[in-house]
Amino acid sequence: MTQKPQSENRRGGSTEDGLERTARHWGATRSDATQTFWKAHPVVGRHVHRRVTGNPNKATLPYIFDKYFPDGMDCGLSLACGHGGLERQLIRRKWARQMHGLDISPDAIDSAREKAKDLGLQENIEYRVENFNTMTLPERHYDAVFSFSASHHCAELEHLFGVIQSTLKDGGLFL
Repeated sequence: MTQKPQSENRRGGSTEDGLERTARHWGATRSDATQTFWKAHPVVGRHVHRRVTGNPNKATLPYIFDKYFPDGMDCGLSLACGHGGLERQLIRRKWARQMHGLDISPDAIDSAREKAKDLGLQENIEYRVENFNTMTLPERHYDAVFSFSASHHCAELEHLFGVIQSTLKDGGLFL
């Protein structure tokens, strides 16, 4: 049996090793995740809100949904969803009727599924493990694709952005 050659990353290690390391890192449960998220700092949060919404006191997500989806959206996609906080928030606030979350980490996906089930949201949220460098998605399926602080982890950006473009419905948003 011949082994499939692995591509190399910039550091000379295999891309597969890097993906496994990334999956382990992002699959770890962090009790202090809220405190370490960069936008959790009030000064940074207000700066980002001002840049996105024009108002330092208007959060980004309410602004996006007020402006672009005042009646909510049918189906959204979250890339690098981690433990599923965004998907649960969008469903609970009725900003989305269905959400799909993708992540490289099986542990994070298991955690996201468990948290959605605990809240009774499992019928509205689908999670799966996915490699953004090679993934395929259905054509013209999503009203919005969310990728907050995640695209820089993808080695094949042209592929990723092509898939995103083809999976968005006409008039859909990539955020």
